[in-house]
Amino acid sequence: MAAASADSLIFTLEKSDGPVESQALSLNDLTGDQFAFSFEIEAGLWHYHFKVERKTSTNLLLLKEAANIVAGDVFAVEGQSNAQAVAYSAPN
Repeated sequence: MAAASADSLIFTLEKSDGPVESQALSLNDLTGDQFAFSFEIEAGLWHYHFKVERKTSTNLLLLKEAANIVAGDVFAVEGQSNAQAVAYSAPN
């Protein structure tokens, strides 16, 4: 029995409290060894999980994954050892 050949790559982005977005790339559409794709991630208190899988006619194989991806600003709090940053919302 011959091994199943890969027919596409599946790129998936999961948001910690939101929807899952996926993009598929057919390997038959490649014209070399390069390709491009993109996902937009929103800055905020969310964690993203990204994975790349190879899809064949018989299974889905995880190739790579990255977890705890975040986007946003970084605030450095400096001071005494008990310095704290607190959330502040200015009045309108």
